[in-house]
Amino acid sequence: MSETNHPGRSFPTLIREALNLIQKPAQLGEKSLLASPYFLASYFSGSERAADDRSRGRQLIALLQAAAEDLWPGQLPKNKDELLVAVAEERLASGNKGRRYRYLLLELRFFRHYILPRDHPRRVLDMQEFLNVSESRFFVHLEEAIEALAHYFLERVQPTFRLEKPTLAAQLFGRDSNLALLNDHLASGATVSLSGVGGIGKSTLGATVHRHWPGQMAFWYTFRPGLNDDLPSLLFSLGHFLQLHGAQHLWQQLHARAGEALDTNLALGLLREDLALLPAPPLLCFDEVDLLHTSERTPRRANHILVLEFLDTLRGLAPILFIGQRPLLDTDYQLSPKGLGEMDIRQMLAAAGMTSADDPLVAALRRASGGNPRLLELFIALQLTGVPEDALLESRGQAALKPLFHRLWKRLDTRERALLGYMAVFRNACPVAGLLEREQETLIVLQQRRLVHLDEAQGGSILPVVQSLIYAELPPAVKETLHSRAARLRYALADYTAAAYHWLAAGQPGVAIQTWYEHMEEEIRRGKGGAALALFTTLQPDTVATSEGQALVIMQARLYLLVGEAEKALAGLETFSWEPDEALAAEALRLAGNAHQILGDTYQALDEYSQAIAQLSRTMSQITQLHWRIGQMHFRHSELAQADRELLAARMQVALFEATLAMMRGHFTEAEPLYEQARALATQLGDDKSLAQTYYQWTALLGRQNEIEAAEAAAYKAMALFEKLGDRVMVEGTRADIAGWYLNVRQFEKTIGPGEEALRFFEGIKYDRRISSLCNNLAEAYCELGQTARARELAGRVLQMEHPRALPNAFYTLGRVNHLEGTLETAEHSFQEGIRIAI
Repeated sequence: MSETNHPGRSFPTLIREALNLIQKPAQLGEKSLLASPYFLASYFSGSERAADDRSRGRQLIALLQAAAEDLWPGQLPKNKDELLVAVAEERLASGNKGRRYRYLLLELRFFRHYILPRDHPRRVLDMQEFLNVSESRFFVHLEEAIEALAHYFLERVQPTFRLEKPTLAAQLFGRDSNLALLNDHLASGATVSLSGVGGIGKSTLGATVHRHWPGQMAFWYTFRPGLNDDLPSLLFSLGHFLQLHGAQHLWQQLHARAGEALDTNLALGLLREDLALLPAPPLLCFDEVDLLHTSERTPRRANHILVLEFLDTLRGLAPILFIGQRPLLDTDYQLSPKGLGEMDIRQMLAAAGMTSADDPLVAALRRASGGNPRLLELFIALQLTGVPEDALLESRGQAALKPLFHRLWKRLDTRERALLGYMAVFRNACPVAGLLEREQETLIVLQQRRLVHLDEAQGGSILPVVQSLIYAELPPAVKETLHSRAARLRYALADYTAAAYHWLAAGQPGVAIQTWYEHMEEEIRRGKGGAALALFTTLQPDTVATSEGQALVIMQARLYLLVGEAEKALAGLETFSWEPDEALAAEALRLAGNAHQILGDTYQALDEYSQAIAQLSRTMSQITQLHWRIGQMHFRHSELAQADRELLAARMQVALFEATLAMMRGHFTEAEPLYEQARALATQLGDDKSLAQTYYQWTALLGRQNEIEAAEAAAYKAMALFEKLGDRVMVEGTRADIAGWYLNVRQFEKTIGPGEEALRFFEGIKYDRRISSLCNNLAEAYCELGQTARARELAGRVLQMEHPRALPNAFYTLGRVNHLEGTLETAEHSFQEGIRIAI
């Protein structure tokens, strides 16, 4: 890294610290950030969120044990003897890199479930002898086991997918009629817009409806520019919410696509399927919707168009509440809360302990604030800090904010200003578990003064009306220091995109780039690509060190391609001169090829891919040499099995490379044994995702050669793996391919079964592109079988869908149907129309 700063404690470090206290649940609950209410929020509900240290410690222990079970491949052993036999067999085959061996390390050092605490081996020295490894290798292996556990823990807990819980007011004043009307409309399944000036209480009113929605089946999403105002972020949040309630189609598909852009129609279809699985429609609440539009009612950013279109298509699927200062989307009803009256203000003051407020003061407050609850909250906060009433009533409305804030700021002590400054740099709730002990004491004071509110997950938020004012008050150097601290906390919690945001705000782009580049694919799989795009597209490669500039260009191209902006991806890639021996050169060429393919520049894409292949040819020898060197290191440590594994890894990469090269050259007979070799090696190494893709590509190869039975057998193996990975679209897409192969070899009866089954799935999720293709294939098959009515129906559906590439085939089939039915003039018209469109 070019900067001297380092991201700080990593997530595996937090896991190690927690493991060291795993036999002491009370201490674990007290000391571990992973046992905080903020981190474990989704595992407690209601009053349980304030569970004691021991309860939270036990919950974290249960999650660590569950992650360890995920680490073990297959069914857990029944006893200690089975465990040791299974590990011994694995070490003979895979050396000391296997998952079972890592599980045993964690069992010996921390869990002590099979091997009880009093059983041998108890000391670390005894463990080394028990495993027959040196002291240095034991600790290396242990760190690798902890990192593996951290991976499975993150996969299970998914801490960055946090259901938003809007801050709920302790009491709602003057909103009974609004609340009743809102509940009635939403209970009928309507879409409602809640609009009004800032601070009038829209979000508070919506939060009350959200909290008391039947069965707690309510989703809340606040749009925050640059953080989550893109479609992937919204889809991941919706998918997470639905899967928590047992409907997993959207969630599984998002994960199977590993963060790659999901077709909007496909996403909507999967959402429909998920909603149909729920016992009742959930309430969907979207706050700050107006931030997606400018004052001229045009989308602020290009990706906001997709978000707004998606929101519009949700109407009728569930009760929906849109909240913003201006109503932008068409809704069934619109509500606009008014300012509070004097009676409501009196009740609000009384609830804050200001029971002595007289009529003149209440009337003056009404005039000064316009009944705006947010301004009234500020008045109460200022009163609690000792600001005189007369000063509070000197000016009216929003214009009063700055002078009132400055009075407040001067009355706070150094610790209070410091804590408010730190919390102000967060774009969403600040995890208070990350505060120092003295800051926790200060936090209580700020809560009492109603300047800070805590949500159910112990996330701290400043009174909204003053947060932006506090941030503006901070000197630049102080902002950078506070952002740096926030970045370290987010990094430790494995929230790498949020950490990168804070590093950038801290003036350390190199750390931000390196942090995100190292976790790029992981963050894209989490749906963070849109947020990262907003962060990194403003950076210029020549403002950072060369290696970081190269990484930045790759990141920007990868993120632009996620949203289909191929021109911008190419523009960035062309700014750099990639040296032939640079490790990033092949990736840059591959991304450039992808961009040209999206733009329809087929020959240019092929040229880029060819250069990538040439680069990979040079790189392959380097990869093989690296595996050889790793093997040599294992020789020195007498780990011959692990040396064998490195040799297998090298062979697998070579086989995959050669198979891909043969495919690209059209040498199918050469590619087949290479795919067989890659399949065997992927199986041996336990890589399900690579194995699924290998089978899938192999089926395409076999299908092109009309080896249909072999292709079908391989296809079903690919489908089983895709099913295991949760990718239903690839499962049914492969089934559709099977139907297409049978059609190509004119086995029309065998086309019908898999084709109709795949069609039912894609109809269920309304995936038009696949529906159109399947209808064309099935229409042709039914026509050849003489079932003209069904053929006409399916061909007609293709015409109605109006997908340009599908129309010529549909007209041809329709012409064949008309010909078989004896309507020759109509048949001729269909044939001519198909030719016209094809040309």
